[in-house]
Amino acid sequence: MEKSLVWNFRSSSHADFEQINKGGQHLIFEDPYFKQLAEECGMPDIRQVLRFNFQEYIQRQRTLPSERHFEAVSDLATIQNYRFSRLRETFGNDIPDQSTVVKQVYFRKEHLDQIWSHYNGIPEGMYQTAMDHVGWALVTFQDQLRDLRPDDLAFRIPYAERNGSDKEFYSEVNHRWLINPFATPTEEEIRQFHSVQPSDELVELLIDCESNELRRNKAIEVIDKTIGHALLTGEPIDISGKGNIFISKEGDLWAPDILFPIPEPILDFIPEIVLRIQNNFGPIAKELNFLLNGLGFVRSINYLAALFNRPERIMLFENMDINPQTWDKVYDFLTNLSTYKQLHADTMSYHKTNSDS
Repeated sequence: MEKSLVWNFRSSSHADFEQINKGGQHLIFEDPYFKQLAEECGMPDIRQVLRFNFQEYIQRQRTLPSERHFEAVSDLATIQNYRFSRLRETFGNDIPDQSTVVKQVYFRKEHLDQIWSHYNGIPEGMYQTAMDHVGWALVTFQDQLRDLRPDDLAFRIPYAERNGSDKEFYSEVNHRWLINPFATPTEEEIRQFHSVQPSDELVELLIDCESNELRRNKAIEVIDKTIGHALLTGEPIDISGKGNIFISKEGDLWAPDILFPIPEPILDFIPEIVLRIQNNFGPIAKELNFLLNGLGFVRSINYLAALFNRPERIMLFENMDINPQTWDKVYDFLTNLSTYKQLHADTMSYHKTNSDS
C-alpha cells in the first residue's frame, strides 16, 4: 500500500468526519473528503479511518502528562501494525491491507459529546469539554473495499451473555464446546447452542451454506484460519461486531475490521481466570472483559468447527479439571453487571488504580 499520502481530518463545517462503526472500545470515523483527495492524487482505492479508542484515551488523560501522550499513542501504533501483520499472514489478501500512524486530530465538541455518550455522561475524573480539542489519535490508511451487497451474509456471533443468554443450557453448552468439543453435534446440542448463543445472522449463513457451496467453502476457510490465528497468537478475531465480516454468494470475504480491539492474548489468560472462579475467587473487571470476549468466541468457533467437521479446535482447558457447575458462577458474573458500559468504567478505574500504585 502507498503510505506517503498524508491528510489531516478536517474540522470545518463542510468537512466533519462521519461515524461508520462502533465497538466495545472504539468509535470509528471516516473523513468523507479524503476519498476525493485520494482520487485527485491518483490513489482512489485508499480510505482514511480514525479508530478512536475511548478507553485508551480516558486512561491516557488520567494517568499521563501531556508531553507523554504522543509517545503512548506511538507505542499503540507499533503494536497495532505488528498485530495486523500477523493477522494478514493468516488471512492474506482476504482482508484489506492497512497501515496505522499517529496524527493530531481536531475533535469538535459534538464528537467528544458522542464519545462521552457511551458512558451516559462524562466519566468520573474527566473534565467537561466545552470547546473543541486537539489530541493524538490512531489513523489507519486502508485499502478501499467494494460496497456491501444485499446478498452478502454476515459471519457474526454477538456476545451471548449480553443478549439474554438461556441459562438453562449455559453450563451444558459451555462444557460441551469448551471442554469436549470434538464430537459431531447432535440435533439437541445444535438446538441448545443456538438457544445460548442466539444469532439470526449466523443461522441465516448456516442455512445458506447448505445450498451454496462457494459460501460454504469460504465459511470453512474462515473457521480454519480463525482457529489457526487464535492458536498462534492467543487472540480472537472480532466476530461480534456489526459490519466486521461478511461472505458473498460467490465465496468472497468482506472483512474490513476483524483485528481484535484488545491488544493482549486474552485467550491465554482465560483458563486461570475460570479456575479462580471455580475456587470462589471473584475476577476483577478487566478479567470479566476477557471472559466476555473470549468464552463466546471459543465456544462458537469450536461449535462451527464440529458442525463443518473440521479437524482443529481451540482447547483452553486441556488437562484441567473444570467442574461443570463453574459455568453457573461464570454466567452470574457476566450477566449481573448492570450494564456493559459499567464494565468499561470499572476497567478504567482498575487501570487508574494500578497506574497510581
